[in-house]
Amino acid sequence: MLGIMLLAVRLVHSISGRTRRVDTIIYKVDRLGDWLLAEPSIDRIAAATRARGKTLIVWAGRESAAIRVWRRPVYDVETLVLEPRGFARKMLRAFAIVRLLASYRARSFICLRYSPEPVRDFALARVAAE
Repeated sequence: MLGIMLLAVRLVHSISGRTRRVDTIIYKVDRLGDWLLAEPSIDRIAAATRARGKTLIVWAGRESAAIRVWRRPVYDVETLVLEPRGFARKMLRAFAIVRLLASYRARSFICLRYSPEPVRDFALARVAAE
């Protein structure tokens, strides 16, 4: 069902011209502590990407928003809820990841989420990256 919805949303985005092209997407949807551990790596990837004149977006969990407010990263961040409770909120999370997958095209996709989970696996299988 989500795969069909993704195709439909991608079609709408491409027809309306709302597809955003970036060179690198970093997928780091995790909690606050995990963001702190990965932040130096994300910063280095971002610096190297910008040094080559390329663009970058980080997909992150809302659970790590406090550190981004405090540290003010110099790259764009799109967020979604990592572990919602209840069926309705889990469906909203699924729609959020479908929206991100439909909205972005990238040359490379870097996944810094190491633990297997259905949302991560869905994103890895369907991301539009070379």
